[in-house]
Amino acid sequence: MFEGPGNDPFIVLNDADLEAAVEELFSTKYMYSGQACIAPERIYVQKEVYETFINEFADKTKSLVIGDPKNPETDVCPLASRRAVENIKRQLVDAKKKGARIICGGKIDGNLVYPTIVADANHSMIGMREEVFGPVSYVCKFDSAEKAVALAKDSKYGLRAIIYGKKEARWIANALKGADYLEDVEDYTFGKFGTLSINEPRAVTWRDALVTKPIGGYGYSGWVWDFKDGKFILRQGPKLFSLETSVAMS
Repeated sequence: MFEGPGNDPFIVLNDADLEAAVEELFSTKYMYSGQACIAPERIYVQKEVYETFINEFADKTKSLVIGDPKNPETDVCPLASRRAVENIKRQLVDAKKKGARIICGGKIDGNLVYPTIVADANHSMIGMREEVFGPVSYVCKFDSAEKAVALAKDSKYGLRAIIYGKKEARWIANALKGADYLEDVEDYTFGKFGTLSINEPRAVTWRDALVTKPIGGYGYSGWVWDFKDGKFILRQGPKLFSLETSVAMS
């Protein structure tokens, strides 16, 4: 069984279509209450549009219906794993100690984690280093495309990266992409991503992905559960599979 954990970056440049970027982050982040490996967790926004983007994303986040998973109107419901809840709680405590602003949310009630936006995040915070796996977004400011690439690469995960912008978006994608064609991947190849999206909604990027597109990641975003001697063990996925980078753009 393949396991592809992630701490995916979502990069917003100052010339991005902010409405489209907010809509994509909103729909991708909160699917399955954030319990998806491809849900963005590290949100990098260029300084010129930083506060505007945060405010617009917060406004949409506050519109979510929270609560009973049996109610078809519910958008965000309790998480499946108590361990995930405890990890998120630990990450939020750490972020607050290190100067983060909680724009909305921050409340945890049992296994229900309220949709939370953590602003002024930095890479010293646990939530920027580990998988979150819940409805919590960490937002960080950057000043140049080069800085955005450096921040995105600074992770042990390499599942998916999303870029919204015009002038420098493709340059960033080229800096983050892995192999162009199927090839063997060495163990622990960091700073590359198995899927890249440029101004494309998830519905397009992952349409029929299980059939037509390679899925996988670099670094720690590619593990396989194997069964050996009556026990489940973890093996590094890229050793066993070939991998190329899927790129979707508009």
